[in-house]
Amino acid sequence: MQPILFKIGTLSFPAYFLLAALAYMVATLVATQSAERFGENPVHFIDAALLIAVSAFVGAKLFHILFAMPGYYWQHPWEVLQFWHGGFVFYGGFIFGAAAGVLFARRKGIRLGLGFDLATPAIAIGMAMGRMACFLAGCCYGRPTAWSWPFAVVFHEVDGVVPQARPLDTPLIPTQIMSSLLHLGLFVGLVLYRPRKRFHGELFLLYLLFYSVGRFVIEFFRNDIQRGLYFSAMVSTSQIISVCCFVFALLMIVNLRRRLYASYSV
Repeated sequence: MQPILFKIGTLSFPAYFLLAALAYMVATLVATQSAERFGENPVHFIDAALLIAVSAFVGAKLFHILFAMPGYYWQHPWEVLQFWHGGFVFYGGFIFGAAAGVLFARRKGIRLGLGFDLATPAIAIGMAMGRMACFLAGCCYGRPTAWSWPFAVVFHEVDGVVPQARPLDTPLIPTQIMSSLLHLGLFVGLVLYRPRKRFHGELFLLYLLFYSVGRFVIEFFRNDIQRGLYFSAMVSTSQIISVCCFVFALLMIVNLRRRLYASYSV
């Protein structure tokens, strides 16, 4: 854990905030370069990146407040503003960000499926870096384990900053790194598959499909129970959303491929 990357005088620079900002810049760069390659206006994607980032920030924080720690934020409302400490839910950011992207694409006349395909690899690489921000902040931590490094990590109090990970000084499954590797793999896979995609929007749907599976599995190894647990603490909020996203993506892929094949046969 490294909650503070560096200090200049009395000014501290939180690792979570700086790495999240770097992830945003890298994701924006990937999206604009892809837009140029496919003949879209890269300026639109710079504008969209800002709108989506703000929307995703609000959605991710809102989901954390409503579904993860509602009682805590009710008692400590000022913590809502301390975003550099973490406290975000990916699916909340994904849903709000996707909605903002749809509205922006329609307003600018961008082909919706193509726009999502151009943005999806950027989302994947951005989240790969973003999960490392979670690792440095100590949030989204895993269950205690008897394993040792590199299969487990130990979080300690650093410079008076206590990480969210529990218990401290105990080997925990590095679910943040698992999530980061999942997104890195998705990024590589999507980039390699992009020349062979069959229809616009397929990359986005494939990302949603495979991420849902990966996230569902990783949730079993997580230990931050404040993210919401249901059915006798067997299923988390993110797992329920993962199932919904998987079914949606699968049905859309089957339907769109069926339409594509039908058009070829005519």
